[in-house]
Amino acid sequence: GGMVGPDHVVAIDVSLAARPVELTLHIFAVWTAGGGVIGLDPRSPPARQRLILSNLPAVSHVGDPAIAAALSLDATVTLDALWAAADAAPTSRPHNVVLPDAIGTILATSGSTGTPNAVIGSHAFIHGRQIAGSTDPLSPGEGDRVSSEPLVLSMFAALGAGAVAVADAARPLWDAEAYVRFLTDNGITALALSPSHLAGLDPDAIPSSVRRIGLGGEAVPPRLVAR
Repeated sequence: GGMVGPDHVVAIDVSLAARPVELTLHIFAVWTAGGGVIGLDPRSPPARQRLILSNLPAVSHVGDPAIAAALSLDATVTLDALWAAADAAPTSRPHNVVLPDAIGTILATSGSTGTPNAVIGSHAFIHGRQIAGSTDPLSPGEGDRVSSEPLVLSMFAALGAGAVAVADAARPLWDAEAYVRFLTDNGITALALSPSHLAGLDPDAIPSSVRRIGLGGEAVPPRLVAR
């Protein structure tokens, strides 16, 4: 919509990852308009999420109106409504201002060591990730099938590099057997994981199709690298 622009943040329910195609297109639309995105987990305590959102500039919401009400967000719309409105949208490319230093993505820390904080990635950061994904010989590229969650930047880096991003919102993050089954059934060749997640997997159970594993979000223990 016309209200999205530099430093306007769109909060998106992570449960919408069950509809990865529509969700991915919507996130790209927010970025094209110069705005930023943050994921909201309905399972997180409302007080925690209100604290994170209170420190942000203008915020609108995509998802369940009940969640928006609990978080005192006035501007809310469902993904179905956005999808329906797209049919009536102009076909000409709008003139949007995308500022390199404006908010592009926000990751909320767990708050395990204190108050949760918003870690901000600028539009320049997002663009840099796209370039790195297309030029780094160790990054996924054309022909790869990448396992990633729709609200994670690695998914968009994979798409920018010509790889196939395979999303499975129903996959339990810490169910090792289900995750390995997901990798096998979908012929995944590249992973984007946290070190803690990888440490919980049996190395012998990871299918032979996996050729690349990217780690991030926390320090990598030397023993995990040696393994």
